[in-house]
Amino acid sequence: MAEEMQKITGKMQEILQDEGSRRESYRERIKRFPNVMEESFEKTKDVWSSLSKKVENSLSNDISFGLEDEIRQKNVLVYILWQMNDKFSAEKLANEVREKKPDNLVALTNLAFIHLYNGNIPEVRNLLDNLSKLEERENFSLIEAEGKRNVAYCLATISFKDHERAIELYKESLNVCPDDYLCMFSIALLQYRCLRKTMDQEKMRENIKESIQYLEKIQCAFPHHIDKALMGRTLALIGLFKHSPCLLRSQPCEVYFQRALHISPDDRYVLEKSAYHYIRSNQLEQGRELFEKAIEIKATSYSHHRLGSLYLRMDTPEYTYVPMNKQFSKETNVFAKVLKHVRSIPHRERNELINKAEYHFQQALELSHECSVTLFDIILLYISLKEYDNARKYCERFKADNIMQDVNFNILFGRLCFERSRWKK
Repeated sequence: MAEEMQKITGKMQEILQDEGSRRESYRERIKRFPNVMEESFEKTKDVWSSLSKKVENSLSNDISFGLEDEIRQKNVLVYILWQMNDKFSAEKLANEVREKKPDNLVALTNLAFIHLYNGNIPEVRNLLDNLSKLEERENFSLIEAEGKRNVAYCLATISFKDHERAIELYKESLNVCPDDYLCMFSIALLQYRCLRKTMDQEKMRENIKESIQYLEKIQCAFPHHIDKALMGRTLALIGLFKHSPCLLRSQPCEVYFQRALHISPDDRYVLEKSAYHYIRSNQLEQGRELFEKAIEIKATSYSHHRLGSLYLRMDTPEYTYVPMNKQFSKETNVFAKVLKHVRSIPHRERNELINKAEYHFQQALELSHECSVTLFDIILLYISLKEYDNARKYCERFKADNIMQDVNFNILFGRLCFERSRWKK
């Protein structure tokens, strides 16, 4: 009886509210649950299109880690399609996800926001009723934890700046599901990606230690609780951490890549990270073969960019390799490397290696429109070839796609303007 009276009171309050207040009330009720539709990212149309292709390609060609992996990727795609203004496709896919996993909170909140924006209030009410019923279930904490993992995956896929938020959501989920091995791997993977933007050396070492603990726990669960795909990626990621310059002393790591390649010889991620390791170890031919195999299986911006950089290194090894000066910090060395590049750009003539490098840089940019590191490298390449119009074209693209331009780009752009004016004289 009390529950019926509460529903009647709620409906009477809705009637008394004006339309704007009702919509805001619905929005706040939806936001109580894990959701992504209220997130805001500054991306161009081309970048959203590139992200859409990346997720679709992953769904069709990459290794799947089960239903949850498929659902989280499709939820991200719903958000991307909505941002691209393809509202019909977004709603259609959101309904498909809901049918496949009726208790997935992000699928339900995606649909609720879509119907709210479309003004379909009766459907919003139905979805809110469904969400309330899920909240009353005994296993709601598990349902909510999955929703947080879905949101974390969305943040990690779309925005590098939001990786820390994604890590926190994954950790909140892990508190509820302590044996979720995919969640552990996701935390370690994001913490590895965040190493390059953390200046605090002590914090970096703590994150590496924590990540290796997660990965070793996954390792112990093989083969009874995890499959070869996750095991292969886990071994490759341990290898990357063990070789990290952030550690006081680099540890032997090649055995991890060898085992990863043995367990998952056709896993794109394992191939890419192993190739990167071999190139860092100056085993260039082995690295080249692994990157080419990775591209055959599933082309990514990362593989194409690394392979293009390798061909440049093979063409001009004394330029592309810049040793670290142990007297200075890592940040100083990185900045000095950029200055050295811009101040001493070699003159190059076109040849087979240069053409291959250009091709792979262009392919990388096709797959990831705002990949600033690839844009930087292709601009450098064109300056070294004295093809200043091409360099200028990519500089304009860099300025359009990268909202936060760093000092490295501005130094490079200044050098381009100087070289171009001198060449015209």
